[in-house]
Amino acid sequence: MTGTTKNRTPNRLFTAAAVAAASLIACTVPAAAHTPVEITSAAVRPWQGPLILDGQNPVMLFGTLPHPGSLRGAQLHMTAGQQLSVALAIPDKAPENQLATDRLPKVVVVAPGGKVTVVQVTVRIPITTESGQNLLVLGNTTAVALTGDYSIAVVGAAAERFALATGVEGDEPFIGVARGTVATDAAVAAWYATPPQSAHR
Repeated sequence: MTGTTKNRTPNRLFTAAAVAAASLIACTVPAAAHTPVEITSAAVRPWQGPLILDGQNPVMLFGTLPHPGSLRGAQLHMTAGQQLSVALAIPDKAPENQLATDRLPKVVVVAPGGKVTVVQVTVRIPITTESGQNLLVLGNTTAVALTGDYSIAVVGAAAERFALATGVEGDEPFIGVARGTVATDAAVAAWYATPPQSAHR
């Protein structure tokens, strides 16, 4: 493994990184096809937060962490063989885009069997949603799902907003959400426009 890494040329490494980045953008952009669902302050544990009834439906879960140590959670119901995809993004505006990596939100995904995956912050890819919001994609995790509920926990390291792009874009209809509702365009716009220090969610 070490030998293979050493033999790679800079051009090959750049190409691999570019392909990975393009793939990340393609599967995580919270565009119009992503159904918005807000994670409010009542959802401090995954089982208290929104439950997406088909975790492969493309959804944008969004919320605000008002201070370091704030918790938000949600769950995705998956069927064996489906594609699990969870990506972390933040608004590409102050204060979030000025934060050091260690002060960005921490996201943990827990599988039905208990396996824990941390969504690593590895990139800062700027994107613009179809509604004109500028975001930074920070990292993602994908896997072939097991049957059951996947729990997502978000921990704040500062006062900050976050978005989670989940699911895979396709032709399947949105099945629905339990313990929550689909957010209006106005609610998404208010989240994006309101600095975390001023939020009361």
